Formats: sequence, structure tokens, C-alpha cells
Amino acid sequence: MTKRWTDMPNPSRVRLRARVHAFAKSIPGGSAVLDVGAGSGPFARHFENHEYRSSDFRQNAAGDIDFVGDMAQINVESQSFNAILCTQALHAHREPAAVLSEFARILKPGGQVLITSVFAYEPVDEPYDCFRITPHGLKSLLETSSLVLERYENIEGYLGTLAYQCAYAWRSLPSTYLPLRLIFYVLARFLSYLELKNPLPDSIGYPKNYAFYLTKLDSRLANNNALQK
Repeated sequence: MTKRWTDMPNPSRVRLRARVHAFAKSIPGGSAVLDVGAGSGPFARHFENHEYRSSDFRQNAAGDIDFVGDMAQINVESQSFNAILCTQALHAHREPAAVLSEFARILKPGGQVLITSVFAYEPVDEPYDCFRITPHGLKSLLETSSLVLERYENIEGYLGTLAYQCAYAWRSLPSTYLPLRLIFYVLARFLSYLELKNPLPDSIGYPKNYAFYLTKLDSRLANNNALQK
């Protein structure tokens, strides 16, 4: 596809791919991995050395979704997978706690989960867009779960968030604001460049997207963890 001069760099997409790739590399080869909310399967290639399966609420154009249905009721046996990938999908479910409970059910003890979710972002996937999930919000959803939030990261720094906001203003303002739109366009491109070259630390500003890394405890540790909470 030929690029147009109005096309914007997308630091978030670059950083998201990098995190998925690193997650795949951290999982032992041959592990069973489920991609929940897989869509067209853009991340399948990162799991070529694993037993990769996919799930979504509807079949994609290629017809290669393995499990079609509600992500809170995936038609697989308990403790079937070593790892779960869920990118940009949890916000679109009316009951995120039920989804996390389902992840805990189908994941083997010690299994890993990578969830990425939108935060400072326009309404998307309407009418399915239901939530914006913060780190504290996710912890509250996991209070009685065998899943533990090990860490979280901003997918992009604050410059990336500002770049997105400027790009959105460039696209959305009416033509009567053309001079202002052009300023936002230049700012968006410049901020995207800075984000890719020299991002700000996570302590400054807020992200456009979060990455959450979870682990499933075995039943004994999960019970102790629940008592401590």
C-alpha cells in the first residue's frame, strides 16, 4: 500500500509488536498459547515455535479462528494452556472480571498472561467499547483470583500519548480550522519521532495503552494470596 503524506507514524504499534515478541520469546518452545481476541491474527507469526490457537467472538475473514464465542466462556478444557495473549480486547467485554476468571480456569498453574488495553484513547469498537482499565482497577478485578498482576508498563510514553491526541485533532477538526489542523499535524509527526527516538520515563504523564503481565498461582498459593488480600 502506498503511503500518503497524511499517514502518521504509530509508535504504539511498534511498541506493542515488540512487547508481544518479547512475551513469545519468554515462553518455552512447544508451549500451548491462546490468543484471545485474535482478530485477523497479526501476532501469530511470533508464536511459530509454540502450539498457537486463537479465540474471538466471531470468525475472521480467513476462517482460522479456532474457538469462536464469548471470551468469558471459551470452549476448552480447564488448564489447557501455558500462556494467554489478549491484546486490545478486554475493554470491549461487559464483564472483564468474568473474562479474567475464565483465563484463570483455562491456564495451567505457573502460566503467563499478557494483556494490553487501551487507556487514553477515543471510543473504539463501538458499540462494544465498555471500559478503560487502570492498574489499580485490574488489581481490584483480581482480588479473588488465582491470577496475580506481576507488573505493568506503559506501552508508549507520554510523548506517544500527546502525538496521538494531536493526530486525532488533525483528523477530527473541521476544515474551517485548517491552520490549527496543520499545527496539530506537524506536532503529531514531531512527537511521534521523539517518542520512537527518546521516550519519556513512565513516571511522566500517562499512556495511551497499558501492558499487564499476570501469572497463575497454584491452588495453595492462590488460597494464601486471597487470605492476605
